[in-house]
Amino acid sequence: MNTQTSEAAFSGIPGVPADCALGINPQRFIELGTDSSRPPAFDVWRSRIKQVLPGLDVSSERRELCGELSAFDFAGARLWHFRSGGQRVFRNRPCEKGRFAPMAIVVLRGRTHLSQFNRECDLREGTFAFLDSAQPLVLEYLEDFEHLYLHFPKSAYAPAAFHKVAGYAMKSDQGMNQSFVDCVRSVWVNSVRLNPLQHGTALYALVSLANMTTAMQLANYSHSVPVRVSRAIAFIENNLGEPWLNPRSIAESQQISRRHLDELFRECGHRIESWIWERRLERAAEELACYCPTRGLSRKTILQIAFDLGFKSPSHFSRTFAGRFGVSPREYRRRLGGYQSAGTPAESEAAAGTS
Repeated sequence: MNTQTSEAAFSGIPGVPADCALGINPQRFIELGTDSSRPPAFDVWRSRIKQVLPGLDVSSERRELCGELSAFDFAGARLWHFRSGGQRVFRNRPCEKGRFAPMAIVVLRGRTHLSQFNRECDLREGTFAFLDSAQPLVLEYLEDFEHLYLHFPKSAYAPAAFHKVAGYAMKSDQGMNQSFVDCVRSVWVNSVRLNPLQHGTALYALVSLANMTTAMQLANYSHSVPVRVSRAIAFIENNLGEPWLNPRSIAESQQISRRHLDELFRECGHRIESWIWERRLERAAEELACYCPTRGLSRKTILQIAFDLGFKSPSHFSRTFAGRFGVSPREYRRRLGGYQSAGTPAESEAAAGTS
């Protein structure tokens, strides 16, 4: 299988610049790209899907299958663009206890049948649905398709409440549904233009509009949505590099007590201090991958990233980063060099020094 980036991975959504491919794009993308004239064996496709999406499996009557799968990471969320042919993607068993992966599937093209929580629905162009990818499910792609999948941060929803709305097809021409669909598409189209300071705002917009869709409204979901948590998360995203960012300043920004803010985050299964440092580490990973010479963007040094994101010292950053990602920042950046697209000069870590 050809793992190099092709413009075809982005051609399904108008507006994505051709030069913003994997390795050039300042954000982090994962792609399973193939030359449609030379499709790989199904076993290879299945292996790659299982590698990128652990726990999911694939079956198909087609022995030759190809497609593209790209992802944009932002503010603890991930937006997938998935395009391929008829196949069956499924999870037979739930993930480990307590795992929760709330998602929305937006159909751009093709027919898909979704089964989850003893519910079944047919999805066509102009429809969407919510699902929990950590729970057993079946997605039957009945023909060639193109979808967007929005993977929300698990803190955005309470599992029990979200499961009430999963597995129902919603039409984009009803209520506020179209606004949500348009926002999902817009974030994908503009993903290569968004800078990290805009990520939190984009996520807040998506979660807010998702809460106004017909399924959420019918389930009276608005009564259980932690609105202040969503606003606090957006505030954190927009101020990750500020040295004054701490639970007290966040509580003051939301005009609530520190104790109340702690309780709200605890209800979502998180501690606010842990959330801040987790997001700083994830932002650091995004900036380590940042390299776009065609847009005049040069990558930051590791030292710059560490201090810009509030780490006390390079050693503090390196130790904390390795604890989260399993490798040092320098090794993480070096490994990303293997994903640069054809024609992009690979940069040597040895020559970059601390960068």
